[in-house]
Amino acid sequence: MSSSEKTLLFAPAAYNLAETTRMIEIAKAISKHEKAKSIFKIQFISEGGKFEQLIHEEGFPLKRIEPRLTEEKIAYIMAIDRGEKIGAAFSRQEMIEKVEGDVAYLKQLNPVAVITGSYASMPVSCQVADVPLVWTIQSTWLKSFFASGAGITEDIRFIPLKRIADFVIFIAIWFWLWYGIVRNVNAAAKYFGVEEFKSVFDYYRGDITLVAEPPDFTGAEIPPNHFFIGPIIANKDFPLPEEVRKIPRDKPLIYFAMGSSGTPEIVAQIIKSFRHKP
Repeated sequence: MSSSEKTLLFAPAAYNLAETTRMIEIAKAISKHEKAKSIFKIQFISEGGKFEQLIHEEGFPLKRIEPRLTEEKIAYIMAIDRGEKIGAAFSRQEMIEKVEGDVAYLKQLNPVAVITGSYASMPVSCQVADVPLVWTIQSTWLKSFFASGAGITEDIRFIPLKRIADFVIFIAIWFWLWYGIVRNVNAAAKYFGVEEFKSVFDYYRGDITLVAEPPDFTGAEIPPNHFFIGPIIANKDFPLPEEVRKIPRDKPLIYFAMGSSGTPEIVAQIIKSFRHKP
């Protein structure tokens, strides 16, 4: 690395396909940009997950950090993320150990910034190591989206009833995220003597926050230092499932998905736009 190069550290949760591919696509864009590639050196870090292989396939260097996540632990975290279980993704002690591992590597690497999507310990680790943090999120993670019902209450037309339902949904999601993640993140922050997060929405806020979708998907208002960057699509030749291969090809075939982006109303409108098409 030349003296002029600065290291950008990408920290995906490599057990999450969408997040891992978002980090990879941002890294690829930087490495192909005429000016950026002469300034930044790309490095990845991971605590475990089967999608680490995708990082290797793109040729990016990867540091496997300790402690590693087991397959059982990843399955548990994903069940909490899907709302199938209520619990803490990481205990207080696990979070402290994760921060210790992160910080040791951050001090060794000395990156100019860390870019993440849901690497749970990194907001604390970056504070301890004094490294700027860049979050990459969807607008469905923003407070304004949750406060308006998170796309669940759109069919309620009676405004007073909708506002009550919005509040109930907001409190339920707030509790789920606080208990599942932020509570023990704050316990680790207190242990290391850095600033705790006042709310779950402060936790998902970096020095800069990138919102990976068009602004019209949800109409959510974004806070300062948040920037819409448009959708980030994985540019990779993934194998198609056998049931998809068997779909008749006598007409044009369109694959449509929005993941956690958008709202039911927007999804329905897009699907309806295909009506009367061949």
